[in-house]
Amino acid sequence: MKRTAIFAHLIFTTILSGCAALTQSATPQDAERVRAAAARYEAKGVKNLGATSSNRIALRPGQWVAMLSQTKSDPNDITLQVMKVASVSGDTVTIETEQYGAANQGKRLVMQQRIRNFPVSGQLAYTSDEAAGVIGGIEVVSMRMMDEEGKVVEMPQLPFQIGRLGSDFVKNNVATGEIRKEQCGNEYYRASSCYVVPFETKVLWMTESGTTYAHSAVPVLGFINSEGDSSRVDVIGFGTSGAQILLR
Repeated sequence: MKRTAIFAHLIFTTILSGCAALTQSATPQDAERVRAAAARYEAKGVKNLGATSSNRIALRPGQWVAMLSQTKSDPNDITLQVMKVASVSGDTVTIETEQYGAANQGKRLVMQQRIRNFPVSGQLAYTSDEAAGVIGGIEVVSMRMMDEEGKVVEMPQLPFQIGRLGSDFVKNNVATGEIRKEQCGNEYYRASSCYVVPFETKVLWMTESGTTYAHSAVPVLGFINSEGDSSRVDVIGFGTSGAQILLR
């Protein structure tokens, strides 16, 4: 049976971590600032994760994962995102995302979201109908943002229903090929088996095709790397505890 794009990847990278798009050009100096920030989170040496299981590791407070993304059209256009689990209470979770983008001169931006009806544990991949059912009731209850100077903006605490939007997006805009298992890895992590998921995502007039390599040991995101036509994302470090929460 065909399944949708990796659920954790879809939710966290397209709904939770999306700070406003920036149109500035990145310079080599900006990219170097981002790489310097990334060095604090990089795994030392290549880590062996073994074989994946079918279920993503359950969310627990203190988990964190750092990923570095780069566009293929501009080697200076890189972004570091560090996603952290601040709290878990039943099916309500608080996720904090710390971001450094070369297109924003490497400045730090922080976003923290409290989300209701979020799947604390689950599969790495779902069918379209399964994903629609899981996404259906998700709400962003509150959101706070902090700029580089430490100024915090509290967004209106009106529940934002993303379930229907997310469900329709998956059904109408995400397609995959057959999932298979094989060895995978990047310069930080290796695994004797991963779920290999070809995907195609359509947004407006743009289509992005690629492959996600999912592994259950990676908290929060559930994948090692994902490469598309225009960009590549690599997990460069993660931990099951010790996340440094900036917005208390």
